[in-house]
Amino acid sequence: MRNLVLAKPSSPSNTEATNEAKSVKPSSTSAANEAKSVYLKEDLPSRLNYFASDRISPIIGLIEESYKVEQKESKRKECGGAHGYDNAFFSMRTIFIGHGPQFPRGKKVPSFENVQIYNLVTSILNIQGASNNGTASFPDSVMPRWSISIGPLHEVMNLHPRKSVRSPFENRVDTVLEYFDLPDREIPVFMTLYFEDPDHQGHQVGPDDPEITDAVSRIDRMIGRLIEGLEKRGVFEDVNIIMVGDHGMVGTCDKKLIFLEDLARWIEIPKDWVQSYSPLLAIRPPAGWSPLDVVTKMNKGLSSGKVDNGQYLKVYLNGGFA
Repeated sequence: MRNLVLAKPSSPSNTEATNEAKSVKPSSTSAANEAKSVYLKEDLPSRLNYFASDRISPIIGLIEESYKVEQKESKRKECGGAHGYDNAFFSMRTIFIGHGPQFPRGKKVPSFENVQIYNLVTSILNIQGASNNGTASFPDSVMPRWSISIGPLHEVMNLHPRKSVRSPFENRVDTVLEYFDLPDREIPVFMTLYFEDPDHQGHQVGPDDPEITDAVSRIDRMIGRLIEGLEKRGVFEDVNIIMVGDHGMVGTCDKKLIFLEDLARWIEIPKDWVQSYSPLLAIRPPAGWSPLDVVTKMNKGLSSGKVDNGQYLKVYLNGGFA
């Protein structure tokens, strides 16, 4: 039994999980002799998993869907697409399709988080996976749990090495198919195939441009090429195939920008403080600066009504840095 995972980003269908959003309530504090609302990292919706890692910056900003944060206004005009926003947004959802002997034909499953894919794959391979944020019992909701033997783990391999990132899509598909021409004992039990479209076009023109339709059509042809090749070899019904996207895409334009320089009358945020702008604003002030004071002043400016689109950015304080 062989297994193939297809990664196809930025597809518009609805399969990524959406848990009920929790209300984000401000925690009151006092800073600079002024009572302000400071949002603690622990106030973020738990589904975002921003509160349990030391790698999270002292200051993080949660941005409303389709809005972007930039350092300052420029003459550059931009209207494209982005992802990485709150996974409760419909636009961030993607696709999941399973085919093969371990997937009941015609079965539909409720939306779920992409983190569950890992346990699904390890279940199919009948191997013990590493600790992860997925649910161990999730595979049972998608397919029957079968006990299979997959052979030596050294056979598990990835067919998308860094050196082949720019190889034509047709070549990538044909490379996978060529492995099925090997003697049975030499055929890998796990293979992956990645296409960077339509993600590439989505960032440039947004999710609704005709270029996206063309890109999706091209990927559809590649999937057809793969299926046809497997059918010619008489193994299509014997291979478990998972087709999954890693995220959705939402359109962004100039009118949906928030500029940090607009906060200068309350506090200046130098470029070297910013670790990332969008879709998650991450700020790490240098030693000697109080993250609490920075967050307080930023939220004061954002809620003043004097910063364009300021209401679409909420800044939080990592409680460990107060």
